[in-house]
Amino acid sequence: MASLFQPKRAGMALNMRNSSITKNCLTYICNSLTNPTFYITGLSFKFCYLEFDQLLQLADGLRFNKSIIKLDLSNNALKSCMVKFLFESLLDNYCLAHLDMSGNNLDNEFAVDLAHLLE
Repeated sequence: MASLFQPKRAGMALNMRNSSITKNCLTYICNSLTNPTFYITGLSFKFCYLEFDQLLQLADGLRFNKSIIKLDLSNNALKSCMVKFLFESLLDNYCLAHLDMSGNNLDNEFAVDLAHLLE
């Protein structure tokens, strides 16, 4: 009950646009996503060209995150089969309000997976 009366934390947005993301960097970001002391509300990986293993690592970090509101994965040359694993981790996330996947190599399979996520 005391946690209800604690002051709200300010949200943090992390913009990694046009960055080369190393494994150590992504590990730190994913640990921050699951750490309750950090309150990350926005995350942008626009033009980072994430690889499949990096997307899996990000999906694992997002699986238990309950604060992220905006996620930008636009222009990463992602394919529908890669995004499927990310969507599985977002099934229980009720806070995400804005997901930008524009500029990727997505097809009808992506649309079906997105519809399933939004159900």
